Amino acid sequence: SALAEAAEKLAEARPGDRIGLVSFGARSYLVVPPTTDRAALVQALSSLDTGAAGPKTAMGDAVGLAAKRLAESPGLAKAVIVFGDGRSNAGEADPVAVARAAARHGVNIFAVGVGGDGPAPFLVAHPILGKQIITEAAPVDEAALTAMARAGGGAFWRAGDPAALARATAAIDALTPSD
Repeated sequence: SALAEAAEKLAEARPGDRIGLVSFGARSYLVVPPTTDRAALVQALSSLDTGAAGPKTAMGDAVGLAAKRLAESPGLAKAVIVFGDGRSNAGEADPVAVARAAARHGVNIFAVGVGGDGPAPFLVAHPILGKQIITEAAPVDEAALTAMARAGGGAFWRAGDPAALARATAAIDALTPSD
């Protein structure tokens, strides 16, 4: 996907940095801890199924998990980059409160709004019918992403196409010093 390619390109441009990957749907989980192992990161990015998380998203929990792992990791500059539609309708943590706490601990939050304003496919596990793809409206909540990024000392970009996604990741690369 264009998102995986943009993340991979950003990681390759920062060879000495530790970069991790957190995935989130109804729950958040650490896919790759902060590492300089680009092969592990690229493998994880290529196998990430972006529709499999379903329509529920625990964005605040995911940002908190990423920030916690970064705060515990060595390095000078620490940043969380959230690629998403801005919805946070699952989990325990409020994304803005988590971003504010992360910034107090030296971790900046950047947000990139991805997706269209039309219906998007999601893979869900139906209790009787098994795995199914459903289509649900998934507009990007720019206000939520902007509020989270500002609270986290970062910035927000809207990336509706691959070119805008490349501009957003290039801007984040320029704004975040590398170790």
